[in-house]
Amino acid sequence: MSWTSTASLDEIAARINGARSIVCLTHARPDGDAMGSVLALVRALASDTRQVEGWLIGPVAAPLMQLIGNTPVHVFDPTKANEEAASRMDPDCIIVADTGAWSQVQELAPWLRARHANVIVLDHHASGDGDMSECRLIDASAASATVIVLRVLEHLGADLGDGDESVAEALFAGLATDTGWFRQANADAEAFSVAATLLARGVDKNRLYRLIEETARPQRLALQARLLASVQWVAGGRGAIMQLAAEDFTQTGGRRDELTGLVNAPLVVGGVEFSV
Repeated sequence: MSWTSTASLDEIAARINGARSIVCLTHARPDGDAMGSVLALVRALASDTRQVEGWLIGPVAAPLMQLIGNTPVHVFDPTKANEEAASRMDPDCIIVADTGAWSQVQELAPWLRARHANVIVLDHHASGDGDMSECRLIDASAASATVIVLRVLEHLGADLGDGDESVAEALFAGLATDTGWFRQANADAEAFSVAATLLARGVDKNRLYRLIEETARPQRLALQARLLASVQWVAGGRGAIMQLAAEDFTQTGGRRDELTGLVNAPLVVGGVEFSV
């Protein structure tokens, strides 16, 4: 089954407008784009007449947790996610952002499968599982999932807000992190145009960068040192493969949630096109 859009913006907007309760979720161990997408949707769609919650499958990196602020977001213990979900609200609409792969939401897969007819997928990846939703908006050319979320919110006429803890800030966080702070090849003309729109809403990009990228513990650097020491260059120097073992975490005191972004370190080497 091809991973393409099956619904228009009009159709997606109609489903969202018709819902009185919405859950917004994303892939397990969310990155900045996943977090930004969920936060933007929850902040934009919540109202006096509609209950909206964000659901995250942990672990979640500490810097990203700081983005949540007062937004109603619940973080699931991955070992208990499906049971916890069943005890929370049963929404009219479920929006899955930044993934369409069952393998990335397996902790909530039974809960989602039972509500298949209510699921909307907003994704910018080139592949996914078509049976997750029959209502999806897919654009693999989009720099981030937040770019697609923005299209939906603009179509709904949602207020992007201003400054800290706004919809605009969440959208910018997702776009900036998924483009490597606008250094990667996916930082195209649309990405810069969206960034300009969001910055005009008072988003403090310097604050966001410090919050997300410059709040690490010393243990993160210890993990990075071990990661880089394991580098194997492959494909004629075009790729890098690295690994960490369980003892690396034990000996350094590092946590899994501190790995976010470390995989990109070899990309500073000339000629390296991918890193795993």
